[in-house]
Amino acid sequence: MKWSKIIDNNEREILKIDVNDNDIERNLSLMLIIIGLTVENNEKIIIETSEAKEIYNIIEKMVKIKEKGTMRRKWKIRNINYIKRILDITEKRKIFWSLVEIKKERKGIIKENYNEIDCEIVDINELEETIPMNRYRLHWNRKVVNDHIRETVKKYNKFKYLGEWLTLKINKNILNNIGKKEVDWEKTIEYIKNKNEGGSIITSDKDMRDRIYNIKNLIEQLPTYTIMSRRNKEIYDMKCPRCKKEDETWLHIWQCEKNEYKINDIIQDEIHNQIEALQKENIILIEINGIIEL
Repeated sequence: MKWSKIIDNNEREILKIDVNDNDIERNLSLMLIIIGLTVENNEKIIIETSEAKEIYNIIEKMVKIKEKGTMRRKWKIRNINYIKRILDITEKRKIFWSLVEIKKERKGIIKENYNEIDCEIVDINELEETIPMNRYRLHWNRKVVNDHIRETVKKYNKFKYLGEWLTLKINKNILNNIGKKEVDWEKTIEYIKNKNEGGSIITSDKDMRDRIYNIKNLIEQLPTYTIMSRRNKEIYDMKCPRCKKEDETWLHIWQCEKNEYKINDIIQDEIHNQIEALQKENIILIEINGIIEL
């Protein structure tokens, strides 16, 4: 970044600072400090910086928002506070200033003609602690939030829920056996989505049959109670939770007699349960021609 003043129609360089990164926010705060401390009223200055185009874009957005009258949107523009403050100072002091964009210098390249110019090289990292922070900026755990607040909250919640899920007691064996890679989830999900036939956007009869077949194969590969009991014996039981007779396997799930439960059986069981409940309350039931009366 180079800072020059126009005195008697002659451009005179007064300050040159080598910035070793592309942090536009820090460069804008540095510009604001220099304007406030060095520039006098009714002066003409030229600022040469690699972020000139970005600054002009922010100013154009500010003008458009001001013309439309939607002031709420201006807070969505990044670094708008610095630009607005610079414009206020230059307008109040009647300072004519212009921006000139220069190419960004690559790291490790140092010019040898610094002696020809009366200037001083300053390492911006040494001044970082002295640059005042904008009091309206958002901080999270003493760290500046550079992204939009919604994106930051989404990332935080994503890692928060992932951490809570991984720390559940039921998943302790997953963490211990994560290196075994029992299921390749990446290939499994691609197989279900059927990307070879057009992905999740295109659907057809053949695509539907392929998806059903893929999902069936995935379910067959999912852990049964046998696998779960091997992972965590404290939680899972190997016996079928319906019949309590045989070990639960993929074939037993489809062959278990308890799964063949009909609607008529459900109705009869409910009637039987209601009759038992009424008899416990000493209510007499009389059955006439298949009809139960109280």
